[in-house]
Amino acid sequence: MNKFITKFLIFVSPILAYFIFVYVADPYLYFQRRYSAIDPSIYDFYARRQNDPMVKLISFRKNPQKNILLGDSRMELVEIGQMAEVTGKPFSNLAFGGATLKEMLAAFWYTTRTVQLQSVYFGINFSRFQDVEVPDRVKPVLDVLKNPLLYFVSRDVFAPLFLQFSDAVRGGATGVAVSKDVLWQRQLISSDELFRHFQGHARRERELREVAEFCRRHEIQFGFVIFPTHQDLQNRIDNEFGLKVERLEFARILESIGPTINLDSSQDIVGDRARFDDPFHVNLETSRKLVKQIWGQSF
Repeated sequence: MNKFITKFLIFVSPILAYFIFVYVADPYLYFQRRYSAIDPSIYDFYARRQNDPMVKLISFRKNPQKNILLGDSRMELVEIGQMAEVTGKPFSNLAFGGATLKEMLAAFWYTTRTVQLQSVYFGINFSRFQDVEVPDRVKPVLDVLKNPLLYFVSRDVFAPLFLQFSDAVRGGATGVAVSKDVLWQRQLISSDELFRHFQGHARRERELREVAEFCRRHEIQFGFVIFPTHQDLQNRIDNEFGLKVERLEFARILESIGPTINLDSSQDIVGDRARFDDPFHVNLETSRKLVKQIWGQSF
């Protein structure tokens, strides 16, 4: 009997040690913050680098706000501190880099099950208005939120810790700085992945109309923001990919669904390269000015 207990303890000890390690390290702060023994850079840099949706949704679960922002990296640039100043309301920014419309919608429906929303704003650009099926990063996170055991076996939980250890061994995070001109051209080339095989939008349009109806029925203020993209990118979309009609129709569809602020047609912005970090994204200074314009005057 004693031999059996000894063998059992030898077998379970590494597993128990791993569970304790994850519980204490807790790179996404799934458990109470006071248990986290890691450097804040894990949370702010490594965890976001590995799984930004998990960071955002776990944070929302712990501190849900009744006003939310959804979108990709363009909406992610909006600072919740400035939103509070401009609107007088606390916001959660649940936007994350590369978010598809499918992921935005999944995050929206999760928030409706968590809190009684007062307002929701979607940042949607033409590149996201597709029925394209890509790996959904939100669903696995929602599964983890339902079942804490999945947190312990998720490779996204161990990866930030490994990344920090790896960078520490190498003497810090590595990366090659590139000029704005080089980045600009790389981003224009990368647009091939988004527009070369552009798909229809019937399913996503229907789902957005369902969101609009839900918001009206529950008296939730909602709206869409089409953030500006540079004229260089628009020219590629219109001329090289032949999608000008679809791009313009996209804005009209959003306007038919709900209140829409279309900044992608603002010529004083889209033609001014100094306002952009790359063809897809305005810089932080421009973003702050747009927040005042959008939520201080329009919505």
